[in-house]
This record gives sequence, C-alpha cells and structure tokens, in this order.
Amino acid sequence: MKYKDRSMLKRIIDIMLWCIGRDIENSDGDLPLLFGFNKYKVPKHILGSNRYHISFYGYEIVLWGFGILVHDHNIGVFVNRHRFEPRIVEMEKLPLCNIWHISDVTNTREIRDDEFTKINIMLDLLFRVLYRYERWILAWKGYGYRSMCVEKYGYSISYYDTIKDTLLSYPPSLLIDRHT
Repeated sequence: MKYKDRSMLKRIIDIMLWCIGRDIENSDGDLPLLFGFNKYKVPKHILGSNRYHISFYGYEIVLWGFGILVHDHNIGVFVNRHRFEPRIVEMEKLPLCNIWHISDVTNTREIRDDEFTKINIMLDLLFRVLYRYERWILAWKGYGYRSMCVEKYGYSISYYDTIKDTLLSYPPSLLIDRHT
C-alpha cells in the first residue's frame, strides 16, 4: 500500500501531538479536557504516556504522546507519531486499559484491500477532529498562542498555516492508495 504525502502527514501528526502536549500543560488548564476529551492517567509505577479519548460519529479517537488510534470498538487504525504508516488493530486483541507506551501497541497488521474504505473513513474522521480541535484552540487561546507552540517545536507560523490548510484537504480516497 502506498500512503500519499506520507512525509507531510507524518509531520502534521508529530507537530499536532507536540502542540497538544503544550495544551495539556497550559496555565488555563488541560485544554484537551476542556475541549471534551477524557483523560486516563498512566499508573505511577509505569513509564508511559497518559491517554486522551473522545467519541466522534460512533468512533473513538485515542491520543498518546507516541501516536493516535481511531476505532469503532471492533477494528481500528493506529498511527505512530513518528511515521505515517497506519496499521490495523483488532480491538479485542488490544486492551486500551493496558496501553501506556508504544511497545504496548502489539498485534498490528497491514491494511487489507477489503478494509481500505473503512480505514480511510477513520483517518478522515481523525483529521476532522484535529481540525475542529485546532479551530477551538484558535478561538480559545488565539493565533499567537498556537504560533508560539509551533515555533517552540522549531517551525515558523507559516508551517502552522500549512497544517490548518492540510487537515481537511485530504478526502478519504486520497489518504491511502491501494497500489504500491
């Protein structure tokens, strides 16, 4: 399978999770919680990342510092923060209550041709949620706040404009191409 604009999508996922990390530490409170995510704290005896869940059109989106999972409680797609290589997850084999570190995400596999449409829908929903979240951040905290987050990451604000423009520019059929 071939992923379209994989390097751009990888950078977007990486910078979005970076910015959400700054939003979690915000002086106004944990902004993802204010937006509507539910937070599950990593147990004190485990080295890992808290996770944030939100439901959207019958799907659940789960964020960690290391990646994102979109699922319908039967099947899901996991995207590692540092590479855009969506992987299928069968949810009965992945107990979310035990996922705190990237090494806990096991039993993933390649996307089969018969799953292509469903996975593109999930990825489309993911980008829609991220877009809505970013619009909410801009309304709540302002453009200057987000530009500061992006600049701390190491990009100029023009890169943030690219992210904003890109999040909804991927119709589902353009996210993953079946052909190599």
